[in-house]
Amino acid sequence: MTDTTTDRRITLERIESYLPERSVRIEELGERLGLHRAQLGVFRKFYGLDRLRYDPELPLLDLLRPAARCALAALPEGGRVDYLAYAHVTQAVAPADVDVARLVGDDLGLADTEAFGLSHQACVSSLGAIEVLGELLRAEGGEGAYALMVTGEQAYSPVVQHVPNTSIMADAAASCLITLDGEGDVVRSFATRTLGEYAQWLELTPEQNTEFGEQYGGRIAEVIHRALEEAGLTSTRSTWSSRTTSTSWPGGRRSRSWGWSRRRSSWTTSPLQPHLRLRRLRQLHHPARRGPPGGRRPLPPRLRRPGRHLRRHGHHPPGGRRFPMSRQELILTIEKALGEVLERPVTGLTEETALFDELQLTSLAVLGLLMTVEEATGISVDPEALDIDHLRTVGSFADYVEAALRAEEGTP
Repeated sequence: MTDTTTDRRITLERIESYLPERSVRIEELGERLGLHRAQLGVFRKFYGLDRLRYDPELPLLDLLRPAARCALAALPEGGRVDYLAYAHVTQAVAPADVDVARLVGDDLGLADTEAFGLSHQACVSSLGAIEVLGELLRAEGGEGAYALMVTGEQAYSPVVQHVPNTSIMADAAASCLITLDGEGDVVRSFATRTLGEYAQWLELTPEQNTEFGEQYGGRIAEVIHRALEEAGLTSTRSTWSSRTTSTSWPGGRRSRSWGWSRRRSSWTTSPLQPHLRLRRLRQLHHPARRGPPGGRRPLPPRLRRPGRHLRRHGHHPPGGRRFPMSRQELILTIEKALGEVLERPVTGLTEETALFDELQLTSLAVLGLLMTVEEATGISVDPEALDIDHLRTVGSFADYVEAALRAEEGTP
């Protein structure tokens, strides 16, 4: 007799999320997290992070309860929840003698439900929990069996709240009610790859963070392609949505490097990963409009950069530099910016100084450098137009800044 239970598909019957009402601006957390102005500026400018839902006085159960109750509301008459999985990113979310999963189950009136915690693969713990719950339902679930995935945690420590080169965590929760062959959205495939050498994610050295960032794009592409193959899909038929915390380069650059259309790619956060609060903010620009031959119409005054306006009237940008800027002044500006971003003295730079090999810049430090130089010179940097060759040496980066300055001034 053929066992057909393994052919039954996991379906997501209801997904709910919850955010605390209290929020704070990221600057309010700067001292707590040990972040200087340039680092906070990177999160604000390049990732659109302005406010965090953060309430240190909110009990963990009060954070988890609303989304879980809303998800349970989709349980049909006669249905029962056989399993409850509490998925969390941080290994320790409560004292060792506290069983959070059991407390959540009892709080929801699921005293007879088998409850357990799961933490694996960091940010995709919730997705892993859905796969585990699906396998349990296939192996042991009977007619009318459901499972509840609950995820969410609090940024109770600066070490947990700020992951260097990656993200700033906030407080949020989500829950998902699943079953087999239900009426909800079908989970067509699940693929994973664990890089054990980066398991100590909170304790990685700057060199390890850089190494991870360099191979991140290729690794995640391999996993996505494998998931597509298992689901019987191709990239031409799929709209891409990546759940990621890597800040190595913006998502549009990754999708192009993998041969995917940017219009079919979405780089954002998932309701099943509420602890991620970073969303890249594309720089404000006015849509291109047809104008006189060989050029575009000028931007409306409200969208013009203040730096450009001030320079045309003989004033100085916020950094206090005069324009035009000599090559030596520009090198000194870059040197000062690097010292601020790296939080150590940086002197004696030459045109040939290698930014990555000699100064060991991380991806987050690069963004900090771009933002700091923007403030000092008044240029506007578009990361999508920035190539790695622009950042190989101090001289190549200076060439890029000089070209941006000429473009801002409208000179050849």
